Amino acid sequence: MFLSEELPEPLFLALSRQSQAFFVICVAIQAYYDDSESLASMEHFDNALQTFQSELRLRIETFDVSTFSAGLLLCNLCLIQGRAWTMFLERLYILYQLETNLSHLLPEADHDPGVHNVIEVIAIMDMESMVIGRVNPSMELWRRLRKVQEGWMSGKIGGVEMVSGMPRTLLDIIADVGLYDAQDVEARLWAWPGEVGLSVQCLLWDCWRYTAVLDARRIDRIRKKKQAILNTMQRQPEPGPTASFPSREVILCRLRAAIYALYNLLGLPGSTNLPVRHGLLYPLVIGSLEVPLLNANSDWKLAFKEIRAEFLEKDPVRVTRMVDELLDEAWKEGTDTFIIDEAARTRGVEIAVY
Repeated sequence: MFLSEELPEPLFLALSRQSQAFFVICVAIQAYYDDSESLASMEHFDNALQTFQSELRLRIETFDVSTFSAGLLLCNLCLIQGRAWTMFLERLYILYQLETNLSHLLPEADHDPGVHNVIEVIAIMDMESMVIGRVNPSMELWRRLRKVQEGWMSGKIGGVEMVSGMPRTLLDIIADVGLYDAQDVEARLWAWPGEVGLSVQCLLWDCWRYTAVLDARRIDRIRKKKQAILNTMQRQPEPGPTASFPSREVILCRLRAAIYALYNLLGLPGSTNLPVRHGLLYPLVIGSLEVPLLNANSDWKLAFKEIRAEFLEKDPVRVTRMVDELLDEAWKEGTDTFIIDEAARTRGVEIAVY
């Protein structure tokens, strides 16, 4: 999703020339889209994996943007096939010593924009809340990257990040969802001042902000339920939101309204605006997990059902089918504490929602 749709063609071709692994993985992705069930597609995957591993061994002494990009593209290949892939992120993180080496890779003066771009991409892919069914824990790379930028005279980089289409200031908060105190994260989300953008961008940013609030509350709710079970205590009713925060019902209503406005603005279904359409996956998944509220508001449930059908029609790869199956399972359970991460892990799949 990230390279084939976001990279400018000249850069895409340049990376293909610089890295055999990058080119071979591109071929494997195309082969999968052409015929995902064929023997040839499986052979292309095996060849892509072997080529990348060989190239990585040869180039491990230096940070090569094209080989690193090939590693991220391999994650993408695994993703669309419905395979686990965060172990490849962790391997890149360890091999290139990103925990301690970021300041050397990204000096304030004359840092390579290509290096910065791929580090930012892996940081997005590593975010805790951006992966359903995560096997390898987040390395909090986004927070580390922004810490390095804080030391620059010019400060943190602003503007919109290329892969997610989100303002970096909003990603600073979303990166903490699921890792830090839910109420603190939510307070920061409501306090986020926003940024100037196109109408379609502003609507998408609103979708993500509302979604992140629901996600933070969902994760906190599940943790409290698990803790209650561990303590062999009867589950206590969920505490209401802090007085200054809207109810989940209000937030879901606003999320649904923002999604519908986005659909109308783009003329969906039928739009080919892929970055925006993929940007709706996070709101789709998290919003769909508010099952009791959806059951109580049939028009909201229908809206999410229509979006699911749109995704399945336009991108019928295995991972999209898996998303649909997981949400079906959540709707059948009928609760607001369905643990979608565990359900994904039992299927051996890690799903990116960025």
